[in-house]
Amino acid sequence: MINKELVAVLERQGKDYANEGNKFENFEKMANLLSIKPEQSFIFYLSIKITRLVELYRESKEPSNESVEDTLLDLIGYATLFRAYRSKIKLSVQDDGNRRREAKA
Repeated sequence: MINKELVAVLERQGKDYANEGNKFENFEKMANLLSIKPEQSFIFYLSIKITRLVELYRESKEPSNESVEDTLLDLIGYATLFRAYRSKIKLSVQDDGNRRREAKA
């Protein structure tokens, strides 16, 4: 069930945050704005969600906006996109010192 939910969330949010040609555009733009690496941008987004969960559970608060389940789904989504981004970067790094693979979109 999470896989279907996750795919739906990633597709829906992807339309709001990135163009169809580059699903990592939002993270790359944020990195550029903050003069950080795109990987750090992913970590930033993950840390926001983790901090929210820590605060909710530390104070035993009821969420007033986004459910805990939605936050967890966002975390899984960000982690999934981060993993895909890292795979893209690894494929664009030189292979065996002399060949270069094309990055996946």
